[in-house]
Amino acid sequence: MSLADVAFLVGPIGAVGLVPSVAALLVVVHVRDHAVVGEGRRHRWAVYLAASLSVGVGLTWLSYWMLWGRAFGYQDVYQSVPAPLEAAVHTTMALCAGGVVLLGATAVASLAMSRRTSTRTPG
Repeated sequence: MSLADVAFLVGPIGAVGLVPSVAALLVVVHVRDHAVVGEGRRHRWAVYLAASLSVGVGLTWLSYWMLWGRAFGYQDVYQSVPAPLEAAVHTTMALCAGGVVLLGATAVASLAMSRRTSTRTPG
């Protein structure tokens, strides 16, 4: 499996499942920690970062599929895909994969911090 295949699986394909999963996880963690007075504020950074990364992943995901459609149009009529278009397809795929990895890392960090703060005893 090539690096481009991995980037495709992690980016445009992985984003479809990961973005909603991370959003749901962060909502549950934030709501649960918000029930403990003062704990909900600790995870705001994760919610804001995840929201920003989700928008970025969504934009790169949409850009990838739009560019892929244009490239497919060239291949469909047996013409070579222009080099700038092919580079743009690979760039958006890599950016989407990077955003998905950062989004997953944000979720893991928030969950780890949530578990650490929930196991602390007061006093």
